[in-house]
Amino acid sequence: MHTLDGVTADRIYATSGATDELLVFTRPTVNGSGDQTVDEGAPAEFSVVVDDFWQQVQWQISSDGGTTWDDVPDASSESLTVPGALADSGNLYRVVATSALFDPVIGEPMLLTVIPTPTPPPTPTPGVLPATGVDAAGAGWGIGAGALAAVGALLVVGAARRRRA
Repeated sequence: MHTLDGVTADRIYATSGATDELLVFTRPTVNGSGDQTVDEGAPAEFSVVVDDFWQQVQWQISSDGGTTWDDVPDASSESLTVPGALADSGNLYRVVATSALFDPVIGEPMLLTVIPTPTPPPTPTPGVLPATGVDAAGAGWGIGAGALAAVGALLVVGAARRRRA
């Protein structure tokens, strides 16, 4: 870290030994993709753009609202894909960019929200009245084909008697 009178430097100027060329190194900036909301089981992808002079990035995770942070193993690129597990909903992710010339620059935390898969309503069993277990076919609900045939026969007989009279 380079400071002057307690102020952190945003730029460092140097000259190259061979050409006396002026080199300017600027403190890195981190811009994240923001919070991610995914359906349960779908992956979430976080990304950052780290500008200016940096040498390494490391993703970190917090499962306690940002009180503590742990490095995500093998996560040292500008993107991070995490599974959309319901247990991970509420986790925060951030990037730390480091260089040999500046203190680490920490990106803003990004929240993962996982939407649970809706539970479908139970499929009713055909022929059974919901919540009773009574077989609808034997409960006297509706008219069967035999009953319709009998009613039709009575109507035909009744019509024939009226013609004779």
